[in-house]
Amino acid sequence: MANDSWRKKPLLVEKYGSRCFYCGREMDQSLLQVDHFIPRKLSGSNEVSNLRLACPQCNSSKWSSSFLDWSDRLITRWERATAEKEYCEAVLTKINPFIEEEDDDDA
Repeated sequence: MANDSWRKKPLLVEKYGSRCFYCGREMDQSLLQVDHFIPRKLSGSNEVSNLRLACPQCNSSKWSSSFLDWSDRLITRWERATAEKEYCEAVLTKINPFIEEEDDDDA
């Protein structure tokens, strides 16, 4: 099966606009890439119903993963980043009074 999915890009732009299907970022349609929602390695077709427009970042991180596997990885990363952010905020809350004391002493 030849991969001629790029030829269907104009139909996808008409259907979805100039937005990444996954993250919703709008960009110049020349930068958007055609992605197989169900990857070809998992028997996904080149039919328009299986094709989506993706920004380069989403398309390269999804690679040949199924949407569910890819989104699970993203959620795990997001949860980790959220936990790290909450930890940093908690640490800053604890040390902030000491920093403010030093600022008062310098004045």
